[in-house]
Amino acid sequence: LACFPSKCTHKLQPLDVLVFASIQHAWKEHADLCLLKGIKINHHTLIPEYMHI
Repeated sequence: LACFPSKCTHKLQPLDVLVFASIQHAWKEHADLCLLKGIKINHHTLIPEYMHI
């Protein structure tokens, strides 16, 4: 948990967008690969599969 002074977190937003965009891209590629391999992603397998990225 990080604490920042008020009204300064907007300066960190580009970093936030960059990090989450790359994670989202990696997850999409992994999910597509799982689909091709016939691996089902459900509430039991979501976290273990997500840990592969």
